Amino acid sequence: MQIFSSRLWQTNAILLETGGVTVLVDSPVLPDELAALPRPEVLVVTHAHFDHVLARSAFPDLPLQAGPSTLEVMARGDWEQELRDSDEELYVEREAWPSLDGAERIGCDLFGVVDAPGHAEDGIALFTDDLLLCADYLIEVEIPLISRAGSVQQYLGTLDRLEPLVRRATTIVPGHGPALARDRALELLDLDRRYVSDLRGGPMRGPESERQRRIHADNVSKHCS
Repeated sequence: MQIFSSRLWQTNAILLETGGVTVLVDSPVLPDELAALPRPEVLVVTHAHFDHVLARSAFPDLPLQAGPSTLEVMARGDWEQELRDSDEELYVEREAWPSLDGAERIGCDLFGVVDAPGHAEDGIALFTDDLLLCADYLIEVEIPLISRAGSVQQYLGTLDRLEPLVRRATTIVPGHGPALARDRALELLDLDRRYVSDLRGGPMRGPESERQRRIHADNVSKHCS
């Protein structure tokens, strides 16, 4: 397994072989990072936020797989405007733009799949042997982020579904930040569950930074009306 972590938000792309196939899960963000990726055989997207769907810009001919809810969200195309807005803000220029046309529903031949909405309205986590790819959950460098389309109750439900998978895994790779050993992932799971259960008054675990305070304020404003 190789992890390619973007300079933006430490967004992770994970390259691994499973079922005799080389798979790239999610994507880095910047054009030079995408251009430097080794060529896989299959692309997989965990959820439809723009920073995770960019691998097709580097490999437009490869099959793309995602969960059923993510296929629906990708088809709406919201990610395109979000990417344009982000690139404009950060002065990022792209020669290649991803097309998500022809994406297919992920099967059970490559990974075990578990639904993982809450952070977003869509999403999946993936597991194989002793490895768990938990999408945008259990992130060391960021507190739980619950988007406007996400849900507190769905987030907590996803944490419940992830817990037995974390307990059997030896390596847990989130969508952002460093990979985790089991014990640290379980600590984060407990901290995140307590935080999300009481957004307004619960403990906001680190890291302490202006960005994390903004994420917390957004969580409260969107989900504590």
